Amino acid sequence: MLPASQHEVPVNKFSFSKLVCILSAMCCLAAAIPSSAQTFDTLLSFDNSDGTEPQLPPVQGVDGNLYGVTFAGGLNGGGTVYKITPEGVFSTLYNFCSQPNCTDGDLPFDGVLAGSDGNLYGTTLEGGVNRSGTVFRLTLQGVLTPIYSFCSQANCADGASPNGILQATDGNFYGTTMTGAASGRGTIFKLTPQGAFTLLYIFSGSYDINESFSSLIQGTDGNFYGTTDLGGFSNFPDCRFYGCGTVFKITPKGNFTTLYNFCSRKDCVDGASPYWPDPGR
Repeated sequence: MLPASQHEVPVNKFSFSKLVCILSAMCCLAAAIPSSAQTFDTLLSFDNSDGTEPQLPPVQGVDGNLYGVTFAGGLNGGGTVYKITPEGVFSTLYNFCSQPNCTDGDLPFDGVLAGSDGNLYGTTLEGGVNRSGTVFRLTLQGVLTPIYSFCSQANCADGASPNGILQATDGNFYGTTMTGAASGRGTIFKLTPQGAFTLLYIFSGSYDINESFSSLIQGTDGNFYGTTDLGGFSNFPDCRFYGCGTVFKITPKGNFTTLYNFCSRKDCVDGASPYWPDPGR
């Protein structure tokens, strides 16, 4: 992990974040094209002072304002949480790395969600007590509390660099990590709003390898679904060693099932390397 005084983004994470922003911009542009009667208003153009690399589209808080995160930039270079009114009045709600050694988190990833208690919740890729990412709670007044710091268990058995979270129907948070655990391939976890952590699953690094940047969604059956962009079984020559990705299901108790292996056909007509399901915010 980076020293607390530095905020250079690792090349692979930075490139992926830029890709997400480009794809999001393309989707927004496509949505604006069909009707000539539609008008487009730019509410804000980010610069480094108010953050850079905005993540998922903002969510609406209970107060009617919109809230989102930037992956980097801001006062300390570690990213921000911002607020913007429907009329376009912008303010920075929180600058990460405001606490010594970035114990409050560094590089927020995925976005924020509006919790059932009215607060905002999200994750950071780095920072925290162990510099391996956090889950945080943020009030609408800008008071931040890290409720979990990853790599708190021996040998990072709980995972590192979380991908984002969702709040399930039971009120708890569920998510995945990119790395950590014995395999180094990440985990699936459950976290109560009070910060009690439960490890649900460790990706093995073979047929269910996790290199996905993928958060979870909850189905109508109460189970959770996600993707990996590598791993699984494939007949496609280029995927025989690492696999070409999977769709998986996991129950709230941690029972894991691979539902589909991409590139199952030799011509790979079914696609490869799925990622980034929208958590349904």
